[in-house]
Amino acid sequence: TECTTFVFSPNAKIMKECMVRADIAIASGGQTLYELARVGVPTIAIISVDNQLDDIYGWQQTGFLMNAGWWDSQDLKQNVVDLLNKCIKKSKRKKMINIGRSFVDGQGARRIADSIIEMYNDS
Repeated sequence: TECTTFVFSPNAKIMKECMVRADIAIASGGQTLYELARVGVPTIAIISVDNQLDDIYGWQQTGFLMNAGWWDSQDLKQNVVDLLNKCIKKSKRKKMINIGRSFVDGQGARRIADSIIEMYNDS
């Protein structure tokens, strides 16, 4: 539809702008899920490799994302459509936004630095 935009090979700035403007994202697993959670973009995840399973299943359990299954599943297209229909209501997306933001607050680097400084001071 006219409300759908495809973005190919964006740089970091363009990717962040896309995330901030999005009502919902369809993404594979990995680091992007944490970025989408931080920005607060409800997500439908598509599994593309084994090492994404823990992240996708973990985020699914929190309620932040919905899992459409494996990229090569015969049911993938229908799964995505069904999940889009489940989160068509703004109230559902708002709940997912709040969950994602509650888990990733953007302060991780500061906490790591504080821990390193504390370990250094203790030794």
